[in-house]
Amino acid sequence: MKLFPVLGALGMLGIYLTMATIPLAEKLGLIATESMFLRGASGVLAGVLIVAFLAFKKVRVVPSKELIFISVFFSLATFFLFKGAVAWGSNATVLFLDLAVLVPIVFSIRSGQRFGVSFYVMLLIAFFGTALALNVFETMTWNFDGFLFSLCAMLFNGLFIQYANRSTESNWVKAFWMSATLVLVSLILSNNPSEPLAIKQYDWTYISLLVGFSVLTGVLNFYSAFTAFTHLTSVQVGTFVLGVTPSVMLGSYFILGKTQNIEQIIGVVITIVSIYFIEKQRKQSLT
Repeated sequence: MKLFPVLGALGMLGIYLTMATIPLAEKLGLIATESMFLRGASGVLAGVLIVAFLAFKKVRVVPSKELIFISVFFSLATFFLFKGAVAWGSNATVLFLDLAVLVPIVFSIRSGQRFGVSFYVMLLIAFFGTALALNVFETMTWNFDGFLFSLCAMLFNGLFIQYANRSTESNWVKAFWMSATLVLVSLILSNNPSEPLAIKQYDWTYISLLVGFSVLTGVLNFYSAFTAFTHLTSVQVGTFVLGVTPSVMLGSYFILGKTQNIEQIIGVVITIVSIYFIEKQRKQSLT
């Protein structure tokens, strides 16, 4: 398979921009950000929109074994992500999710690729920057269940990144099945009565905002992700995923007006700069 890095970079840019709109849900008062309801509802709407588009294009949505495989990885990563967030907070869990790049790195090493010491040093610096940005050192309290759930989220997210380009279906078909698995996980987690459902009202304004949120964080996010997976290596995708946390934080600043402390700002800068040098060191390891 021939890679087109420019298209891959555009895919990652799409991920950053769509993830940066997540704070919009809180801004619009759609629902409490801790609840899975919004993600499930957006998954339903995204799936309906994609199916309508595929039906118009006369494209089958029957998944291959490879697509089922990555759908399972995605659903498990999502499940453990939210279980970890409930157990010991979202910041610590998101930090572990960002460590998912370690899985593709292990696969690359097993296939014979070697990375220099500078690559690993910059990777550690990037993880440190992400921890600062998430304010983990001040907010995290040790919880074994949270640690275990987050570790599982990291593992399955890494496997999802590693195998995401194995299926041959179109990106739209893949996006549909990611939406479907998101709905399934949401239904499972919504059985927890402690999940806050801060729904204001079901009127046309609410529904239209929900549709818009679904298009951004469902349809466009999934399509952008699979564009990146198709045209970048798994290690590249895992590295660039580290930029999601800064993008969400920037979204919170511009959408919600949330200001970050100096440590968090430094953490965002460290993470972004480190991503550049990680990719630079990765390219040097191939020569």
